[in-house]
Amino acid sequence: PHVCRLVVHQHGSQVLQRFLGRMRAPHNQFIFDSLMGRAHFVASDRHGCCVLKRCLQVGSEQQTQKLVAQIVAHTLSLAQDPFGNYVIQSIVETKVPAYISDVLDQLRTHIVQCSRQKFSSNVIEKCLALANPQEFASMVNELFQPEDVQVLLLDRYGNYVLQRAMETAPRRHAKPLIDLVRQHLWTSPYSRRIQGCISRLAQKDQ
Repeated sequence: PHVCRLVVHQHGSQVLQRFLGRMRAPHNQFIFDSLMGRAHFVASDRHGCCVLKRCLQVGSEQQTQKLVAQIVAHTLSLAQDPFGNYVIQSIVETKVPAYISDVLDQLRTHIVQCSRQKFSSNVIEKCLALANPQEFASMVNELFQPEDVQVLLLDRYGNYVLQRAMETAPRRHAKPLIDLVRQHLWTSPYSRRIQGCISRLAQKDQ
């Protein structure tokens, strides 16, 4: 009960983070136990999200597996949350293939929608950077439908996602993406920024 109150308290959350930094399993297990069943609520709290990120950094494999399973089930809502998105990004940043796959399973068919939202667009960019080749190809397939490219080129957040996809794509796959963006680039209020990205990619190929 005390952990539940501390985790969402400005100073209490700092105490928990310091404890996690000093004590490893099994001595910190009571914190993980207290978060079970509440992790997705804690993730959307200003202070709670910091405690969860720390748990992901220092927890044992068994501890993090259970925690991630609870959080990932709420990926779509947390990705769009001002604080929850940082927790989802932290899960992806662990670079554990199974965790990244679980996150992307939850985001599938929602990639374009999330690319147009302030917080979830950062999650999409992180996934593009760290997904395996098959997962990356699946994300690109959603993003680079002609009608969706036009929408994303007009969007203040979506245009960054397109840039990240072009930057991250393997060289042999980048050209078709760039060509598709170029077809509709004239419609975008962010054309200068996107053209700059394309020019930098062209210079790398020289």
